[in-house]
Amino acid sequence: MHPGHIHSSVIQRSARQSALGRLAYQACTSFEDDFRKADYSQFSEHHRGHVILLPGGAPPEFAEMENFLMATAFRETRIDAQEGRAVDFSIPRAVPEALLLPVAAFTMAPFVRLGMAAWIDIECPPASDGELNPHCHVYLSQRVLEADGFGKKQRDWNRFFRRDKGRHFRALIAGRLTLACALLGIRAHVDPRRNDETGAGDTEERLSPVLWRILSEGGRVEPIEMLNQRRRSKARAAMQLITPVHVPDGRVSIRSAVSLPGNRVRAVAAMKTVVDTAPVPSLAVENFSTENHSHLTPVRLNGTGVVFDGDAFHMAADGRTQDAALIVSLARALGWPALVVEGDARLADMVIVAGAPEGLTAVNRAASPSAIALISKVQFGMIHEQISRHDPQGVIAAALREFVPPTPSQTVSPPADDLEGLDLVPDASSWQVQQDPVAQAHGAEHARDYFEWQRRELDELEDLLNNRDTGPTPSWRPR
Repeated sequence: MHPGHIHSSVIQRSARQSALGRLAYQACTSFEDDFRKADYSQFSEHHRGHVILLPGGAPPEFAEMENFLMATAFRETRIDAQEGRAVDFSIPRAVPEALLLPVAAFTMAPFVRLGMAAWIDIECPPASDGELNPHCHVYLSQRVLEADGFGKKQRDWNRFFRRDKGRHFRALIAGRLTLACALLGIRAHVDPRRNDETGAGDTEERLSPVLWRILSEGGRVEPIEMLNQRRRSKARAAMQLITPVHVPDGRVSIRSAVSLPGNRVRAVAAMKTVVDTAPVPSLAVENFSTENHSHLTPVRLNGTGVVFDGDAFHMAADGRTQDAALIVSLARALGWPALVVEGDARLADMVIVAGAPEGLTAVNRAASPSAIALISKVQFGMIHEQISRHDPQGVIAAALREFVPPTPSQTVSPPADDLEGLDLVPDASSWQVQQDPVAQAHGAEHARDYFEWQRRELDELEDLLNNRDTGPTPSWRPR
């Protein structure tokens, strides 16, 4: 597992920051603005690539550094203006140096599709453990790019970064990084969740550069020795998680990477969305208990092995590729940016393979080598398709020109039955299940009654939240 070091901030003149300074930092060059001057050229040896991605309809001349810089650096006039947004994230070490820039560009493509212009730079300096530390710096515009430069600000974009207290944005970045690796045939994943959710333990203590200098000069530094010991323990624990273990009941659960277990309002709203979106109107109440939402009655879509409890989907041991594709479709309708897939490895592969065409993948595990090879073989063109329209200078196309996606025979030899059930990526219509009309009508009526009851409970909960000091005691109780 690659730790999800993902960070976003706003470039604010009130904090003595500027777009000019940020872009100079990313490009490893010097600058002088209204607040200060600095020279970052000492880091130029670690700079590995640069690309500017433009939203659809933007003039292609802004893909040139000089034009983009002039349009950005001198656009704001207010002394307290915001000059853009900075995004930084690390990239798995398994990614070859020549593919770092395509991976970063693919990761940022959803933001460019929203209308943001992105200036992307890759750096690969040595890390404290002696290995390389590949990471990406991104400048994102807060204004729409028009024919004569940057126009009005799009304040709606701010809500995207604030959604779920920033967890949605981090999960999207991690999911895109993981999917990019899979499309390139690289078995790696980035988990953006908190350490207490992943079981990674406490965060590392930042040690003074003085201590590292003493170590480089041959001295013995006890804090660094303890840090290395903790890192080795984490590495051993991570190695045990590389190969997922089949759970005894063969079931698999799929939830959002930003799910907040125990949130009743969100769970009921998600249940309603699933019912409204599911192509199969016939539902059945499932006698299936869960820890997080035991007060909600899970529902099963008739004709499938899919159960939803308001927080997670569950697929039975006999689940099919159609069930996996259905789960991915419903997860998309729920607005999940990435998935957490726990349980049986074969079923997890089904979900990951089905999610690749939809841009969804698991961030808590990597698929098997055979599934990764299948995704790369079938969906590799997605990288070029999603980036080419935003890359007028063809930087990413040139970087990918020499790359050949690996075949299953080039990966670690899996068991012979690893690809069973994964031979085809499901079509968009493959999960639609034919039902008996009488059963459909009966199930639809039952679903309406069930969700009317859920709606009444939700209304009571909202009344309680609005009148928590004087309001009446609600009639519902967690079961």
